[in-house]
Amino acid sequence: MGGIVCKGIFDLFWPELSTLLSWVAVGVLALLLSIAAIIGDLIESLLKRDAEVKDTGRLLPGTGGVLDRIDSSLLAFPVMYYSMLLYVYMQIG
Repeated sequence: MGGIVCKGIFDLFWPELSTLLSWVAVGVLALLLSIAAIIGDLIESLLKRDAEVKDTGRLLPGTGGVLDRIDSSLLAFPVMYYSMLLYVYMQIG
């Protein structure tokens, strides 16, 4: 959802920066990143369950630790990076 909103804002204020990325590509990327974020969260939960720990650190006690705050992004960032590389490569080639 956030990516679609950003695409709309860029189309309004900086259209020259968003012409390379179509609305269909933004929708597909948003769906792909949503799935990757959910999988990242589930993987981190599985690792915590296997290690038999409730919190992954002491910095944010009772909330699962710092890793619980960034677990979705840990998988979503590489997926976004390589998806964008693939998209740009397909546009050029």
